Amino acid sequence: MTPARPPARRPPNPSLPQQISTPQRTPAHDWPRTLTEAHEALALIRPARQAPLHQWLAYYQRAAAWYAEIAEIDRGHHHEALYLAEHEREQAKKVKAQIATQQLSDVELREEADGGEDWDGGSTENVNAGA
Repeated sequence: MTPARPPARRPPNPSLPQQISTPQRTPAHDWPRTLTEAHEALALIRPARQAPLHQWLAYYQRAAAWYAEIAEIDRGHHHEALYLAEHEREQAKKVKAQIATQQLSDVELREEADGGEDWDGGSTENVNAGA
């Protein structure tokens, strides 16, 4: 049996501008494929120390997703990648808690600045007076 021949390529159309064709990559294909690639990619996108918490949250969530994916692809580093994915999830939880605390303290500061008035302009002391 003779091997199958590859399909013949059509010659380029000289009337069309010649472009270098690159395969379209989906976001999933842009992810690192080894543990080393993940470490390198995360080092490049790591936020600055004083970056807003929402940037850190996004970073930790992305890191956790990448490490979880690496655990399935780079089988030689399966357990290490699983550990790192869980560690990054824990970091994301801590940042979420910090964000929630910060939002709560922002609300309290606004209430103090408003003089303890509720949303309709009345005093919060009068809310329980009718009960």
